[in-house]
Amino acid sequence: MIAAVLLALALAAPHPHVQSQSSQTSKDDDSVDVDIDIPDIEIPELNIPAIKIPKIHISASEMNEGAFLVAHSSKHRKDKDDEDADDDCDEDCGPPAPIPPIPPIPPIPPTAPGERFEQQEDRNGMHVYRMQTSHSGSSTHIRIGRHQDDDSDDSGATSQARGTGATSLAVKGPVTFRVSVQGGNVDVISVDKPQVSVRLEVGGSSSEVSLYSFGDRVEPRFRSRHSLRSGKLHVELPRGSRLEVESMSGDVTAQRLGDAKIRTLSGDVRVSQVGKLDVQSISGDVQVDDASGPVRLHTVSGKVTLAMRNQAPQVEFQSASGSLDFKGSCGKDCHMSAATVSGDLHMALGSQSSFELSYSSHSGELRDGLDLSVKKSAHSRHGSSRGSLEGTYGKGEGVIEADAFSGNLTLSKQ
Repeated sequence: MIAAVLLALALAAPHPHVQSQSSQTSKDDDSVDVDIDIPDIEIPELNIPAIKIPKIHISASEMNEGAFLVAHSSKHRKDKDDEDADDDCDEDCGPPAPIPPIPPIPPIPPTAPGERFEQQEDRNGMHVYRMQTSHSGSSTHIRIGRHQDDDSDDSGATSQARGTGATSLAVKGPVTFRVSVQGGNVDVISVDKPQVSVRLEVGGSSSEVSLYSFGDRVEPRFRSRHSLRSGKLHVELPRGSRLEVESMSGDVTAQRLGDAKIRTLSGDVRVSQVGKLDVQSISGDVQVDDASGPVRLHTVSGKVTLAMRNQAPQVEFQSASGSLDFKGSCGKDCHMSAATVSGDLHMALGSQSSFELSYSSHSGELRDGLDLSVKKSAHSRHGSSRGSLEGTYGKGEGVIEADAFSGNLTLSKQ
């Protein structure tokens, strides 16, 4: 830019005065003295505006998402040399790095307000209510990581047991069994014995396994490592014990336990005959067969199947693209909440069911096989207009709340 300005000013300036002085010349001297007067050129000041660099704000969820992608991709890039190094690891390696937080499920996008639905009837005589209006949703956050109160130093253990392939630890009653898994499957059942027993299968060979007791909490160790790297772990717990599992990859199976809390990135979860249940999963199917306490199921993708032999006391289901298939009854003191962005909700309800239904959706349908008493919702639960309707089945003693942005809700008789 400065060079162009100088050139323009030079061309615009008056021509320089050239004065020629001829000196005495001879036949052999053709030289000429030339004086050139070059006028002064004033270079103007150039006011170049300052460039402002905007501040970049990165939310915690975006940072967590980046950390998760890096950590998850690096796991698949591990070569055989790294695996061999892990096998040679001893106690000095310490606990594995914490599993990064899982990015939150994106909120359901808002649309223009309104309250309308179309009522139709399909060829089988089922009432179909098609939603055509706005919907607002909430984010679902799933976090997987090592417990903050984990004892990294096993010297605080009150008792321990060690064996090759299997071991048992005597306890006084129900315990909380906590296990961390990087790869491998976990199978847990309860028995009528005052002891915790574990058996590890790794490709047909035996590997060292230990049990450490910290009061009423028991944790396994695998060749002094805190996390299971491969194989299948069989666990037997005293009846009424509590289970806590954090898994990056692998299936989890549990039956006849007290409360259960399961966090998994990849793999299926199968639970039967438990008390209070809390499952959070990123990828994989979840199957629950009977729970006597509240049930909380948060997923990103995958199918969730929930079958209750008795009346469901309290059920909370949230998913981004997963579906829910529920079989059971909802009557007095029952409260079911189901929300999904693009998945479908199927509920097969027993004849003893009695509930009030609240259904919200942007473009989904309510397929009513129970012949509900349906009316348009006059008020939104969140203070804004929504595509919603309300219905009553029986005496309306329980509560079912269903949100599906683009998914359908199907109600049928069990």
